[in-house]
Order: sequence, then C-alpha cells, then structure tokens
Amino acid sequence: MPIFVLKVIILLAIIQKKTKLLLQAKSLSLPFHPMKIYESTTLNIELIAQEAVLFYQWTAESQDLSQTEFVKEAQIIHDEIVKHNIKYILADDRNFLFPIVPALQELIAKQLLSTLNIIGVKKFAHVVSPDIITQLSVEQLFEENQSATYKDQYFNIVEDALIWLQTAAPNE
Repeated sequence: MPIFVLKVIILLAIIQKKTKLLLQAKSLSLPFHPMKIYESTTLNIELIAQEAVLFYQWTAESQDLSQTEFVKEAQIIHDEIVKHNIKYILADDRNFLFPIVPALQELIAKQLLSTLNIIGVKKFAHVVSPDIITQLSVEQLFEENQSATYKDQYFNIVEDALIWLQTAAPNE
C-alpha cells in the first residue's frame, strides 16, 4: 500500500475517530503525524504536509452560519491550501448544513476557487451531505469554477474518496 494512502488513512482515523483504522495505522509506526491547523465550532482542518494533503470537515453547527461567517471559513480553507501548497484535498461535507445561495456560490468561485488552478491542486474529493439541498449547493459551488484544471469528484463514502485521491492520473 503506498505511503500516501496510509497517511490519508491515519488522518481520517484521527479526525473521524475510526478505531479500526487508527489501530492499523499505529501498528505501522510511520514517522509523520497529521497536524491540526484550524478548529472552530463549524470547521476542522488537518494537514499532512509531506504529501501536500489537506482534509477539512464541517460540523453540524454549520447550519447556523451566516453568509459572512461562511465566507470567513471558506477563506480560511483557501488560505491554508495556498499557504501549504496543497495538491490533494478531501472535503468531508457530510455535516455541512448551510445552503449556499447562487450569489454566494459565484463570489466563492471567483474569489477563492480560481486560485486552486494557480497553485496546482491536482485532485479535490468531496464526501457529500445526505441532505439533497445542501449537496446540490456544494456541487453548484464547484461547478461555478469552470476553468478548473484539477479533477474533482463527489462521493458518499470517505473510503471511496480516499481510493480515488490516491489513484494517480496517467500524466501525474
């Protein structure tokens, strides 16, 4: 199993407290640690710097965000991606309950998502909310970035997103 996959498994185990995955990772004694780089009541962000992987996870409290607070949290995600020159992103949107209105989708796409091309993001995996309205607003947000050079894909299961993220494209 490639080191990249093992590192992402460890990251998810810590974030989601999946005991089974955590025990497997501990038995490997790998010389790195995912680092929590941001935490709020609505958002958690972790980083595996060696592999340029960023993982962010929305909490159920995201349903109480105002538009201004959502933009602030999105800006923090963006800034961490740029700061750490991230190439692979895993967004856990399963608890994201803030419906993003079309005007806000345009703003985020124009001001934040367009930079992902410039810094060279390769893959962006989204684990979507079971709430269909929220799921559609997230998908529409990323569809607004029509000039995206990275690949993005939507999943219902974190493990499927991990498999896709670690699979290299033919030209990578």
